[in-house]
Amino acid sequence: MFCAAIEDSEYMGEKKAFWEDVYGVDMSIMTGGIFKDPMVDIVPPNNIMSDTCCILDLDLVKMDKKEVEFSNFY
Repeated sequence: MFCAAIEDSEYMGEKKAFWEDVYGVDMSIMTGGIFKDPMVDIVPPNNIMSDTCCILDLDLVKMDKKEVEFSNFY
């Protein structure tokens, strides 16, 4: 599993615009925190703005089932 910094203003605009008209209701107040949490997604290579960093390496062929249990909390 890798992480990297990205820039995708089109994606961000779509997420923000969604809350401006949710089935006819202006819920733009919700946009304040939508980009604070980490996101898991697939992005085009030209949107990656930093080096990638491996944060988890799993051998899915040889590993034991209990090795899948992990946490990012210390």
